[in-house]
Formats: sequence, structure tokens, C-alpha cells
Amino acid sequence: MTKELETMLSTITHYSRVSLQPNSGANGEFAGLIAIMKYHHSRDDYKRKLCLIPTSAHGTNPATAVICGLTVVPVNCLPSGNIDMDDFN
Repeated sequence: MTKELETMLSTITHYSRVSLQPNSGANGEFAGLIAIMKYHHSRDDYKRKLCLIPTSAHGTNPATAVICGLTVVPVNCLPSGNIDMDDFN
């Protein structure tokens, strides 16, 4: 049933593949980063190796990025938890 659903969703969206992997938790983080990396690789873009992660993020976020072979770049946050846009300057 799941394979059939994946095939139907691929057909509808014109994606080469669709994953029914969960979108939350460590599994979702991993699946999301792998999907992003595969997208870039499909365009012969192998240079993207940085993953910007807010310092307010849960510890699994940078850990998952490292497991995927990415270099983590912490992004400072304001006391409110929002991204500190000045950190990009």
C-alpha cells in the first residue's frame, strides 16, 4: 500500500521519488537533509556543505547535520529566540 501511494504521489508531483518518512524528530531531520542534499546533487551541485543552525535549536539538529556530512555553522539568536539577522553581516 505504501509503495503504491509513493508511486501515485510521484506521478502527481512529477518527482522522481516520494518518501513517506516522518517530518518530525531526528528521523524527519535526517530525511529532510538527505532530500535537500539529493536535490542539489541531482543538479550536479556538490559544493553545498554548510548547514546554518540557530543556536536555539535542539541538539539533534547539528548532530544530524554532521551525520549527513555537513559542516554546521551556528547562527546566533536574540533573547526572544528569533534569528539574529546581524549575525549574517
